[in-house]
Amino acid sequence: MSEIFFTIITQSGKKKIAKSLAEARPIVLSRMAVGSGVNNDYYPPEETQQNLKAPIWSADINRLVVDVANPNWVVAELSIPDSVMSQLPEPYKSNGFYIREVGVFDKDGDLFAIGKFPESFKPPISNGTNKQIYVRMMLEVTNASSVILQIDPNTAVANKQYVDQQVMNHTKQVDPHPQYATITAIQRQAYTALSTGGTAPAFTATASPAITAYVAGQRFRVGFHAGVSGASTINLNSLGAKPLKQYDYTGTKVNAVIATGQLGDVEYDGADFVILDPLPGFSAPPGEVQFFAMRTAPAGYLKANGAAVSRTTYAALFTAIGTAFGAGDGSTTFNLPDLRGEFLRGFDDGRGIDSGRTFGTLQAQSVQTHQHGIATIEVFNTAAFIINDSSGDGVVSADNSGASICITRSGRYFTDNAGSTETRPRNVALLACIKF
Repeated sequence: MSEIFFTIITQSGKKKIAKSLAEARPIVLSRMAVGSGVNNDYYPPEETQQNLKAPIWSADINRLVVDVANPNWVVAELSIPDSVMSQLPEPYKSNGFYIREVGVFDKDGDLFAIGKFPESFKPPISNGTNKQIYVRMMLEVTNASSVILQIDPNTAVANKQYVDQQVMNHTKQVDPHPQYATITAIQRQAYTALSTGGTAPAFTATASPAITAYVAGQRFRVGFHAGVSGASTINLNSLGAKPLKQYDYTGTKVNAVIATGQLGDVEYDGADFVILDPLPGFSAPPGEVQFFAMRTAPAGYLKANGAAVSRTTYAALFTAIGTAFGAGDGSTTFNLPDLRGEFLRGFDDGRGIDSGRTFGTLQAQSVQTHQHGIATIEVFNTAAFIINDSSGDGVVSADNSGASICITRSGRYFTDNAGSTETRPRNVALLACIKF
C-alpha cells in the first residue's frame, strides 16, 4: 500500500465479514484501543495480528458511522478523556504516551481492524497541560450495513464536527419535527382574531377566512365586547347560535363567565363553543371570598354586601353557602355575607379560642378587661393646699407626726377619655367579593 498511514482488516475480521454476509448477521464492533507501536516507533500492521503490539488504553467506541461520501467506508471514533492519565500505570501516568497504532475489536473481543496512526502525544497532567483526544479510523468493508455499533450511551461524547454535521442535517430536512404542525398546516388553520357583535348574551362574529360549517376542533381567538355571567351563545358566520361554555374547577362544563373586553381562545367541541383561555375566576370554587382593588365586582363575582340574591340564578353559590348568612325571603332568595367594613376571623371549628361561635355570625367589637394604675398623691407642708374631692368618693387624711403636716388622699382616680369609637389596627379598605 502506498499510504504512509492506513488501516487494514485483519484475517479474523475478513472471516467475520464473509460469515456476516452469508448468514445475514451483522458484526457488532464495541471497543477501540491505542498503543505506542514497536519500541516506541511505527511498524507496518499485519493481517495476522490479534492485538496491538504495545497496547496502552482501550474503551468503548464513541461513535460508528458510514462515511457520507463513500457508503463502503465505516468511520469508528474513540474519545480519550482528560482524566485518563490518572487511570494509567507508570511510566505513562507521569510521562504521558504517544499513539502510533489503533485497533477496533468486536463484541467477542477479537481484533477486527488495525491501523498505523499519525503520532499523537497525550501529555501528563504534570506538564501543566491536558487535552481530550479523538481517534478516528476508516474501515473499508464490502457492505457497510453488515457492521453495527454496540455503544454505552452513558460514555459516548459528541465532538464538534459531529454536532455540526447533525445540526446541518437537521436544518436540511423539510419537516424535522413531524410532531409539530408545519407552516402550511398552521396557515390552513389560522383565523384572524374575531370581535363579537350582537347584543349580549347572544353574540355574533365573522370568521376570516370564512367557514361554511362548524367542525369539532375549530379554534378561534375571540374578543368579547360585553360581559355576561349567565347562559350565552355565539353565532359565527350566521351558521347558527351555539352555547358558550367553560369548564369549572371540578371539570364540569358550565355557562361561560365573560368579562367585558376579554380576549380568549374558543374551541368548538362538536356541541358547544368552549372558552379555554383565559377564564375569569376559573380556578375559584363558588363561595370563595376575594378582595379587589376596585369599586366594582369582576366577572364571576358578587359584592359581599349582604344582599338577597336568587337561589336559581346563583344555584352553585347557594349550594355552597346555603342560608348561613341569611335565608333571604325564605324560598326564592338567600343572603350573601356582608363584609363591608368588617375584619375577618377564622372560624373556630372546635379549637376553643372562639368557642360557642356560630359559623357566619357577626361579632361586635370588644376590649379585653384591664386596668390602669395611678400613683398615690401626697403633699408635704405647703404654703397653701386646696383639697378638692370632686368625685365625692375619696378619703382625705392628715398626719401631724412631726414638724410638718402630710395630707394623703386615697380612693379611686379616673383618667380622661381619649381615642376613637372603636378598637382597630392599621388597615386598607378593599372591595370584598364572593365567587358565584
